[in-house]
Amino acid sequence: RAMAPVIAEVTGARVSVENLPGAEGLIAARRIIEAQPDEWVILLEEADDILYSVADGAFGPGGGEKLRLMSIFHAEPSVWVVRPGFDPLAPPDGRLTSGSSAPNDDVGFEMLAKAVGMKSQTIGGYAGTSAMSLGLLGGEVDVISISLATAQRTTKAGDLEIAFVLSDGPYPGAPELPYLLGAGGQLERRLASMSEADRAEAKRLAGVVVDIGFVLRTVIVPTALPPDRTACLEGVMNDVLLGDAFRSAAEAEGRPVNALSSDASRDALSRLMQARDSIKAINTATP
Repeated sequence: RAMAPVIAEVTGARVSVENLPGAEGLIAARRIIEAQPDEWVILLEEADDILYSVADGAFGPGGGEKLRLMSIFHAEPSVWVVRPGFDPLAPPDGRLTSGSSAPNDDVGFEMLAKAVGMKSQTIGGYAGTSAMSLGLLGGEVDVISISLATAQRTTKAGDLEIAFVLSDGPYPGAPELPYLLGAGGQLERRLASMSEADRAEAKRLAGVVVDIGFVLRTVIVPTALPPDRTACLEGVMNDVLLGDAFRSAAEAEGRPVNALSSDASRDALSRLMQARDSIKAINTATP
């Protein structure tokens, strides 16, 4: 809703917001898939949710080809959250138990466990962050993975803490927090006893975890939109997302945003797709 009046101001067009909840975003996505070429319609959704739905065939044959991820209106890393003092890279019994609210949430845990030679298991079915946090507080699980902004709110009381940011260096938005990869990162201390080849493989796997852990909230448009209209809409979204008006409106609603330009959006989406391809290749190669 913070975006609609800004689009209207930039374009001079009448802009309405249509809420289509249900089926984990599939209903809203189908609205885009079924859009006519002369319709100006966009969907705001997390890139990962759309990509996993496409991979699972949730949109039917060819359905995913009717969706185009155009721009990113918010990008931030995920973080691992634990009980105070718990080290998720060195659990006492060598096994890490993670909590998940979605079928794809266990991938990062499994990859990082593989990188450092741990065993891992995931308890799924939690109904969102609050339920996962209660499971963590109650000792059902050792760690959960959520977005940075959500984690900062979740850990404010002090009964949970951020173990590290899934980034390859200090994250500019929170440089004081521990981070996973790079010089001084949390992974480095686990690599000292490894061979050079094992260290390289561990860093490669951790790099995939960093890329798939980045939360990308995207603007999605129908591929049925003609090229001239697509180019026009891309220009509009670039002006809207990078302007002060949208940022101020979003922050006034308690939703800080980190929007990317069209070029940066393409780069970020490319990294996410490459990471997903790497996971597929790793899973195929693993007996």
